Amino acid sequence: MATRYFTVEEANQMVPQLAAAFERLIQLRVQMGGVYARLEAAGFAPVGEDFPLSVEGATRAVVSDRAALLALISAFRDENDALESQGCVLKGFEPGLVDWHARVAGREVLLCWRFGEKSVGWWHEVDAGFAGRRPIADLMELEASGEDSR
Repeated sequence: MATRYFTVEEANQMVPQLAAAFERLIQLRVQMGGVYARLEAAGFAPVGEDFPLSVEGATRAVVSDRAALLALISAFRDENDALESQGCVLKGFEPGLVDWHARVAGREVLLCWRFGEKSVGWWHEVDAGFAGRRPIADLMELEASGEDSR
């Protein structure tokens, strides 16, 4: 699939949708944790994300919990896939990091947003990551000048 490039405005338009998606992902993660804890207490916690529903010695409650866990994992994956299909680059669920590819002054950079931020206020070089985040204002100056500020 070809890389989609975003403007700051386009990325900002996605922020409300992203915030809602991360809220759903957090809820799913909490639910998965509860079901997994029950399975672990019963001695039937699965390893990995793909596992059979029924295992030897499993009660109906265990089979039901394993089915619920599979459904929650599937919903979590679907939520991630939906975001990625729109051009978001999910960098980490726990910190809630999302990047978007952008072209500025003839080069590729990444616009950067973190769950809880009101708008896309940061960017970084493709190889810099979160630690290299710089304010969007710097990017706007770079774009206006057409300079390469690496």
